[in-house]
Amino acid sequence: MTTEHEQGSEAGNASESTAPPAGVETTEDGLVFRRPMPSDGIRMWRLVKDSGVLDENSPYFYVLYCEHHPDTCVVVERASEEDSDQGRQGGRGTPLLGFTLGHCPPARPDTVFVWQIGVSELARRRGLGRRMLAYVVDAHRERGGSYLEATVTPGNRPSRGLFSSFAERRGVPCEITPLFAAELFDDGDHEGHEAEDLFRIGPFEGSGCVRRGDSTK
Repeated sequence: MTTEHEQGSEAGNASESTAPPAGVETTEDGLVFRRPMPSDGIRMWRLVKDSGVLDENSPYFYVLYCEHHPDTCVVVERASEEDSDQGRQGGRGTPLLGFTLGHCPPARPDTVFVWQIGVSELARRRGLGRRMLAYVVDAHRERGGSYLEATVTPGNRPSRGLFSSFAERRGVPCEITPLFAAELFDDGDHEGHEAEDLFRIGPFEGSGCVRRGDSTK
């Protein structure tokens, strides 16, 4: 994906200094998609905590993830000047509308593995999960990546539907195989965690080709 910042640089645009930084996309429905910063970590943690359904990691986990893997993650906030400025400067009181955390497994640099997707109740029914996946995948493709992976439990129908429909929209295979058995998560005190299936989606089309309807724009 070519950002407004990159377009201005290529054309030698005199207004380059006012263009958004690379990786920032503002959509027609008033949302900003961008790479996260460590200051977004506490906002991710709060979104997860408030959801009541997502697996809650520590605030430190989210801060560290933003520090180590910003190129394979995305945060979404309102495009209003006030909200965007607060978020980019570490506005701890400004809630995120959504985020997706991903990283490249060391043994598979062509793959982005999605760890967690969070969508605020305020942003439901806008296809935000799919749009965040599109942002992460297209950025990954620009760096030569080809595949998306995630693990999903058999009972998590919304997530299974999200990844399956994303693959269908992109016209690429979605291979589902067992990965982690349920007993791996049972230490005698923590029973009830389901098995985890691996979703492997791709290969995606070449760099620069975004299917209409899946772009964040």
